Amino acid sequence: MKRCACRILAALGITILLVMSWTAGLYAAGNPPTDFTATYVNDQEVALSWSLNQGAESVEIRFAYGRQPTQPAEGFLVYSGNGTSFSDTGLDMNRTIADVFYSAWSKDAEGNYSTSYAAVIVENTAMTELATALSGSIDSFTKSFSASFTTFISFASVVIAIIIVSALVALAYTKKNPILYTLASLVLLLFSFQWMANDNWFYIGLVTFALGVATIPVAIYEVALQRKKAKE
Repeated sequence: MKRCACRILAALGITILLVMSWTAGLYAAGNPPTDFTATYVNDQEVALSWSLNQGAESVEIRFAYGRQPTQPAEGFLVYSGNGTSFSDTGLDMNRTIADVFYSAWSKDAEGNYSTSYAAVIVENTAMTELATALSGSIDSFTKSFSASFTTFISFASVVIAIIIVSALVALAYTKKNPILYTLASLVLLLFSFQWMANDNWFYIGLVTFALGVATIPVAIYEVALQRKKAKE
């Protein structure tokens, strides 16, 4: 029983040593690249540059949308080689609102990676541009709607004024009532001042003002006529 337990412990110890040895071999390339930068060119291209570390044979760069690759197997491979710059033209930022995350590892001659990585982030401006475009469209629509609504209100006020004045004048003519003529004149004058203040309705306001003034003598004439009839 004791021999069996010893064998199990020995096997476990050997396994741990092998894993540690493999891990140490996997990350034996020292530090990651230095001066790692990413420059936005357009929605389909980002220019990358870096400096190789002493002892590193090459560099491997990977990217992902919305998250930072933390292992050499994560994300998508962008570049693998011994250069110091590269243009990533495989992007399409219009299809996502996420930022672009780049990670770079150093590699030695045996293919071992550095124990850490260099990281840069490129902000995705597609959503900002979309929001700006939408804001401009909404603002343009609001102004257009406001102008149309103002025109509609002005036109509606003209129609309402015509209906009111026509009813008052018809009633005044039928009843021969000077008070109704006076009310018609006041309504015409009130609407004329409002319309003359608007450049688009100035001439309508001017005509309305003339009609309002012309209605005053009619009212006076009706008053005189009624007084004359009362005396007779």
